[in-house]
Amino acid sequence: MRTPASNSGSGKEGPAYAVREMTESRIIVFNHRPPKD
Repeated sequence: MRTPASNSGSGKEGPAYAVREMTESRIIVFNHRPPKD
């Protein structure tokens, strides 16, 4: 049973989406960071 709008931000899909967004922003930050060499 999937309820897109009603369960937004909670349940099983909420945290997963948050983690995905965090990971993506992290990757972007890593890509924009100057290499430490």
